[in-house]
Amino acid sequence: MNEPVIPLFPLKTVLYPEGTLPLRVFEPRYLDMISHCLRTETEFGVLAIYGGSETSEATTYRVGTTAQIIDWGQGADGLLHIVASGVRRFQLTSVGTRDDGLYTGSIESWLSEDTVPVPEERAGAVALLKRLIASTHRETGELRYDDASWVGFRLAELLPLKISERQYCLELTDALERIEAVQPAVSKLGG
Repeated sequence: MNEPVIPLFPLKTVLYPEGTLPLRVFEPRYLDMISHCLRTETEFGVLAIYGGSETSEATTYRVGTTAQIIDWGQGADGLLHIVASGVRRFQLTSVGTRDDGLYTGSIESWLSEDTVPVPEERAGAVALLKRLIASTHRETGELRYDDASWVGFRLAELLPLKISERQYCLELTDALERIEAVQPAVSKLGG
């Protein structure tokens, strides 16, 4: 079976399924990629960087999230501003680089997690998440405080975690394990 090849956007952040990612785009390779994705209504892959930088050579983790552009326009700074939404997790199976420096990769998509209820003993984590969402005024789409997968991903993106901890949460395949993984940070903030 042929694996899909998608354009990749290495960033110093982790995008989760249903997460929102605002970006200011200025490099020609990414302007071309965004233009192509808008024209063809296709997704690109977001991979967190652990070595190198966003504007030069980057070394990334192998698990990322596909992103779909949900809004775009030119900002007051003259740059292209986009908002992307996380769609599904994937594992990178091979990577290439186009002549213009754009990374591309063959990927294996991961299945969505089953809906699992949040355990009663983690009600404090849900209460904290509600406060975080209210205080950040973030666009979160449908609020699903009873879905452990959704709650775990939202906590992982909003809590003050290191990028390696965020990546660990992305790579976990059990929603309840993810909530447990962020519990130390939840406890520090009184959740």
